[in-house]
Amino acid sequence: MSQTDSLSARLRSELFSASSAVQVVSTLAAVIVAYVMQSRTGNSTVAVGALLGVGIGVSTLFREWDIHHLSTGAVVFWAVGVSALAAILYGVVFEIASGFVANLGLAGLVTAAITVGLGITFSLTQQWRTN
Repeated sequence: MSQTDSLSARLRSELFSASSAVQVVSTLAAVIVAYVMQSRTGNSTVAVGALLGVGIGVSTLFREWDIHHLSTGAVVFWAVGVSALAAILYGVVFEIASGFVANLGLAGLVTAAITVGLGITFSLTQQWRTN
């Protein structure tokens, strides 16, 4: 955008950008997963772990991957799919971690760290493969 573009034009381009769409989708998915985990376990730390694992993980992958050339609609579908995969991954890793860690809150935070870490690792391997 140039210096002469109006504030409303710049705001409109940011609000309807692919990055904003990913933020909205991953945030909604994270809140849904957090609610489900809170309802299922009764532990708010587990819900916070879900917010971190899904919300931050999906946004991080979008920033790292070179998919900014896709249309906003395609990016929304990508974000929905990756959010669903992150939610499933979080649930599976939480079940495994809760078998090893007696405290559910700690298991939730460990799961969030593992989920985000796996996403970052996958992203890095994709970058190394393309370079």
